[in-house]
Amino acid sequence: MPLVNLGGRMTPEQANEVIRALQAKGVTRPCPRCGNAHFTLLEGFFNQPLSNDLAAPSGTMGFSTGPTVPSIVTACARCGFLSQHALGVLGLSIPADVPAVGLAG
Repeated sequence: MPLVNLGGRMTPEQANEVIRALQAKGVTRPCPRCGNAHFTLLEGFFNQPLSNDLAAPSGTMGFSTGPTVPSIVTACARCGFLSQHALGVLGLSIPADVPAVGLAG
């Protein structure tokens, strides 16, 4: 099933697919910051923009029209530590209209 952004929210089926993919990849260790074993899957998708300019000051990129890394994010239920996981590496479909690069598994 392709994962698509439905107004910024995942369907319950998409969330279950993401959880299964994380488990299949062995993403079962506790939080690296506080040691808590409980995480929450954020109900949306994250697209981290890629830049070729390391000298650009933070916050000046604006909205990127270039390539991104489509990801999901989990949050530690105790301390809030965020962990990003690239959809392509998890073997999940990336919407065709997202210009992703560098995600070959």
